[in-house]
Amino acid sequence: LSPVCLGSLRRAAKDTQMQKMRHIRLPPDWKALVEAQTGKVYFLNTKLHTTQWETPTFEPTLPRGWERVKINGKMKYQNQQRNQTVDTLEGIYAISLHREIRSREQEDRVERQKYRHAHRASLKKLIEEAKRNRLEKEAKRKTKRKVTRKVRQERSKAIHRILRECCEVEKARRLKQDALRKKQREKNRDARDAKRQKELGDMRDMIDVQWEARLDDEDNRKANRKEQRSSYASNLKKSTNAQRDNIDEKYQDRLEEARQRKEDEMMKREEDMLRREEAAERAREVRRQQQEEEEIRQKKRAAERAAEEEAARKKKEKSTELRGRSSEIAKAHRG
Repeated sequence: LSPVCLGSLRRAAKDTQMQKMRHIRLPPDWKALVEAQTGKVYFLNTKLHTTQWETPTFEPTLPRGWERVKINGKMKYQNQQRNQTVDTLEGIYAISLHREIRSREQEDRVERQKYRHAHRASLKKLIEEAKRNRLEKEAKRKTKRKVTRKVRQERSKAIHRILRECCEVEKARRLKQDALRKKQREKNRDARDAKRQKELGDMRDMIDVQWEARLDDEDNRKANRKEQRSSYASNLKKSTNAQRDNIDEKYQDRLEEARQRKEDEMMKREEDMLRREEAAERAREVRRQQQEEEEIRQKKRAAERAAEEEAARKKKEKSTELRGRSSEIAKAHRG
């Protein structure tokens, strides 16, 4: 591919990856970028200048003075004002809890010191001032309680009065609706009774007409059934005779077929017996020929074995004779 095509393909891949990442919400100081060569999406932390392939997640809000930094390749939490460094959020929580406990203890200590100092300086003045403040607060609380109780009572009375008026109006409206509903129900009942009487009369007339028509149909059906029964009986008699004749013919044909089949089986059995006897005779002949050939081979093998033994014996005698001659020659040389 040409460089122009490659550049267009890379741009298209980059646009596609960026469109996929648009719906993903990133934490602050994070940015999604696309690698030029592979087209993969990676994430850049503009504050820490670090990159990663995994999608970053939102971190909890850190207390005042704490920030997340990278120390020796590891992410830690540091407070530069107090020169403190921890690895996890639980460490920050433990430090904050310890500081809160210490601040409470300090406040309690200051209060106790103030209290002792006040006792030493002017106990009577402080007691009178505290008593006066308590009386003023109690008077204000009583006045406020009285005003609020009065306002609450007036408001409750107004609410109860409005509720009573609403209940009376609702009761009058319900009674009026009940009366109208009762009149309408009585009117509908009279009309329904009249309509029901009319329907009952029409239904009686229709039932009488249907009953008469049903009686006529029943008479016609009986006459037709009688005619059908007589015709069916005659047809049944004819068909029975015809079936009986047909069954006799089929029975005779079946007996003839069985007799012929039996004769064929007898002939086939005799032919099979003859074939088996011929096969047994051929097998006996073959077995006899094989026995004769085996006897001939055994005789030939015995003759060959006797010839080999004779040759070995002659060779042994010859070697013995040669050995005796050589010993005589050796004795003659030594003598």
